[in-house]
Amino acid sequence: MYQFFFSSQLNKARLHEKQKLEGQLIELEKQQQQSYVESRMETIEIIRTELNSLLRQKSRIFNSECKMDYYFNGPRPSHLLALKLRPNEKYTNIRAIESSNGLLADPRKINGEFCNFFSILYASEIILDSAKCKELLDSVTLHSLSHEESSDLGKQETRKERKELWPN
Repeated sequence: MYQFFFSSQLNKARLHEKQKLEGQLIELEKQQQQSYVESRMETIEIIRTELNSLLRQKSRIFNSECKMDYYFNGPRPSHLLALKLRPNEKYTNIRAIESSNGLLADPRKINGEFCNFFSILYASEIILDSAKCKELLDSVTLHSLSHEESSDLGKQETRKERKELWPN
């Protein structure tokens, strides 16, 4: 709400300034036609520069609005992709990673570490290290069935058990 009010007030102030400068320019040019004075000519040039600056600013704003309108309402499918990617922009930069060499913060070293990781990950040769496999499997704890539970696997369920499991 306040933003629109400020923008409206700013537009009114610019319009008032433009009208004031145009009025001064017309008055000074009339006086200049009657009698030529060098200092008045310098004042006219200053006023023309200020007026030109105001008009250029207005045209830049209009041009920017037209470009924005074309971008948002244009037929390009990349616009939707850009809108989807914009919220995720903050996730695009990796500031630091932990590697076997310690903490890496240099973007080139980070990129090199990722290249090494993915080249090993997607290598076509299979390197089977039995010590690493054993270490991995020893660290994993898997749940196993007790003797009772394993003997119940092949047994048929009773009507009572069905009703407990499926009330309806």
